[in-house]
Amino acid sequence: MVESMNKSIFIVDSSYLLTYLFPDERDESVDKLMKEYREHSIYLLSTTLLPFEVMNGLKSGFLRKRIKQAEVMKAHEAFRFLTIDLVEPDGYTVLDIAIKHKISCYDAAYVALAKEKRCTLLTFDKRLKEIKEVES
Repeated sequence: MVESMNKSIFIVDSSYLLTYLFPDERDESVDKLMKEYREHSIYLLSTTLLPFEVMNGLKSGFLRKRIKQAEVMKAHEAFRFLTIDLVEPDGYTVLDIAIKHKISCYDAAYVALAKEKRCTLLTFDKRLKEIKEVES
């Protein structure tokens, strides 16, 4: 396992990755960071929920007619190619954060993992960013 105090380790959530995967949401800063990841300059971790949340986001994009089914499958393949290490955060920490901040355990899992690993949380969810700051 990678040393947790390494500043080049990031916890990534589905909102961040979906911005990378959806053609209509491209963001220069996300593209830059993902290039660094592909070049092995940084290390990405996430919770074991990530694949399901990404698939759900892709499905929602299809149902909202943002992308075609073939693009969903292509984006899913691109996600699988990333091979982000998945870690299950401590359940007690997840529950504590979820109850304290009145958020889902799914969202709390990303915050808990970032707290446990002492890493930056990559998310476009403003509330999660705020909670991560409080919990650090």
